[in-house]
Amino acid sequence: MKKLISGLALALLMAVSLAADTPTITGKWQFALEMPHGSRDGVLTLQQDGAKLGGTCELQKHGTSTVVGSIQGANVSMKIELHGGSFSLLGTVDGNKMSGTTEPAGGTWKATRD
Repeated sequence: MKKLISGLALALLMAVSLAADTPTITGKWQFALEMPHGSRDGVLTLQQDGAKLGGTCELQKHGTSTVVGSIQGANVSMKIELHGGSFSLLGTVDGNKMSGTTEPAGGTWKATRD
């Protein structure tokens, strides 16, 4: 019984530790996208439920699109649905800043929280 309780306590401590390492990125972010065919600015509005992300992206000249994704530690992955297609944002979070690359198209992106 003591081993079971010790094991459960250890598992709980590890889960709390992992959760503490994941930043909270809920909120409104000013967003800049650099793609081979041009630049776009916009606003990301994100909600976070543990490791799951959801929200919207208002991208210059493209309107509002749905965002879904996940966060693990400082690594963030988001998919934006845009005019029947989609692209992914892969990157890292550092406080009130995020940045990374896009797939496909080999672009870059950055975001700063308001």
